[in-house]
Amino acid sequence: MLSLALVVVTVALTACSRETGVERLMRECGEVVASAADSETTTNPDVATVKRPDMEAVIRSEQRATTPLRKAMQAELGELETSRGYTSDKYDTAWERMVNKGGERDAIWRAAFDRDLPRRQRIRDQMIRECVWKRGTKEGAR
Repeated sequence: MLSLALVVVTVALTACSRETGVERLMRECGEVVASAADSETTTNPDVATVKRPDMEAVIRSEQRATTPLRKAMQAELGELETSRGYTSDKYDTAWERMVNKGGERDAIWRAAFDRDLPRRQRIRDQMIRECVWKRGTKEGAR
């Protein structure tokens, strides 16, 4: 009798769910993709990484040159790129010194992340679509 009651409750709860099969697959695949995304493709800024070329592009951007400090950083980056005799070690040292001026590192990182976000979202959406298609095919075959 107890097992019959559990079956009735389970059936009732399942029937009351307003989530369609496609919505369920989208939600489940979204969770799977979020847990499987690497730091270069995730849309979560807490675990994301941004590459130095992306940060350099932000510094070069005219939209970023809104303060004297940012204009100076832009000029220094241009000087770094055109200087002869800079080895990769010297460039890395100069980059670290330049990007850490005035607490700008977080702002540059965030701007680079935001600039790259559409690409990250396209990758995430594609992965979700592939997951939904594969799982839908499997469930349809049952």
